[in-house]
Amino acid sequence: MAPQKQHAVFVTTFDNDKPEDNLQFLETDVPHPKDGQVLVRITLRVINPTDSYHARGDYGGEVPFVTGSEGVGVVEELGPGTSGRLAKGQRVVAANWGLTSWQEYAAVDEKFLVAVPDDINDEIAAQVFITTLTVIGLVETAAVPKGEWLLQTAAASGLGRQLIQYAKSQGIRTINVVRRASQFEELKALGADEVVDSSSEDVVARVKEITGGKGAYSGLDAVAGDSTTKVMASLRDGGTAVWYGWVSDPTMHIRVQDSFTKTLTNFIIYSWLPSHGPEGARALFEDGFKLFRDGVLSANPGKRFPLAEFKKGLEESKAPGRSAASPKVFLES
Repeated sequence: MAPQKQHAVFVTTFDNDKPEDNLQFLETDVPHPKDGQVLVRITLRVINPTDSYHARGDYGGEVPFVTGSEGVGVVEELGPGTSGRLAKGQRVVAANWGLTSWQEYAAVDEKFLVAVPDDINDEIAAQVFITTLTVIGLVETAAVPKGEWLLQTAAASGLGRQLIQYAKSQGIRTINVVRRASQFEELKALGADEVVDSSSEDVVARVKEITGGKGAYSGLDAVAGDSTTKVMASLRDGGTAVWYGWVSDPTMHIRVQDSFTKTLTNFIIYSWLPSHGPEGARALFEDGFKLFRDGVLSANPGKRFPLAEFKKGLEESKAPGRSAASPKVFLES
């Protein structure tokens, strides 16, 4: 039987530029599962950039609300009207947490829940939604043929590292933009074909050099601002840039001439995954699990912090030059 009270991380204001200053750790009621819902005891959550965006107010919404976009947990209680597909005590992840994972318990629609196989550990399961499925969706959206070049920014991030591995398995060559030369060998070891240091190299010139003057077939940008300008300028005529984050700047800049010959589109996991329907989404999670099972993707253990110490976790997740040994940060309870 679940307790009556729990603790959760709430976004209580959008007044501060630092996301952590908009968050509070508060006591609240444990939700009761409604018709078709399952009560999940959440055990582990991964900190993603999108969590900072939500806390900063970039997506809007009415405060206060519980935040947290991803995690893994255990079925605590089956609500009325559930199908019996899941059992009490079973590990699950969600295709849509609905900003509820930074709390101890969450009531989630059964249709969104995916059973976690026994051979997939919690740290892998906790990041398949935002990271692994985004990688699959980005590569699908970029539509790069085998043997062609895919350019990506923020390549040393946890997502960037998985993208290198996944693209390699699909026969796609990658050009990976980082801000530190010290990250070259780590990414090469993962299968990166080329790595470019944006702090000391001309990204556009290097991409043209690598591709024999043609430019990359497609590009993925997680930084925005002037980074989008460089990605667009680095593409072949007819190329597509896919924007999916704004680590640097909430605006994007492109040259007018590039807008005539190239396409800029976006990718949002919260739109892409639901477009597959509940069964299709669960199948994509199975695809993600299989990538780890088959050794296509790897995930090293990350640092863990108690949920109550979420501010320390956020600070650690933003530390410059995070290494391959610990590319993700987790909150546990």
